[in-house]
Amino acid sequence: MTTLLKIGIAVACLLGVAGLMAWDQWRLKQQPEAPPTTTMAPAPLIAPLPTPVLQPVAPVGTTVICPEVAAPAVAEKKAETSAPAPIKPIEPPKVYTVVQGDTLYGISVKLFGTPRHYERIYEANKDRIKDPGTLQIGINLRMPEVPGTAKAAE
Repeated sequence: MTTLLKIGIAVACLLGVAGLMAWDQWRLKQQPEAPPTTTMAPAPLIAPLPTPVLQPVAPVGTTVICPEVAAPAVAEKKAETSAPAPIKPIEPPKVYTVVQGDTLYGISVKLFGTPRHYERIYEANKDRIKDPGTLQIGINLRMPEVPGTAKAAE
């Protein structure tokens, strides 16, 4: 097809669409206006659910006959328990074995919780990694000391 014929077909299509839009606007103007509606709010389709009332729950293994009597016993048990021991952060391993799909970025996220240490992993293993974008499956990588992970565990 020649360029002139293509332009002619495109113009004909545009004129057809414009004609349809004009006819639709004319048809909308010919319809009588609907009478004004009242300003009443529509009724809800679904009734609102009642708000649940939360009751105190006794510890597992205790028999509760009356909730008012059981409440002081629960408070006494809470006072008896000591504060939980502080949680020590997990220290990353000294050596990591590469599995299928691993990248330095992913290993950094997996072990340190952030991707910003991937360059340190590469620097610690330059002798083992030829291309930082491709890791050999099964290779053991030395993990560098990262401030904030091993030090926080001490």
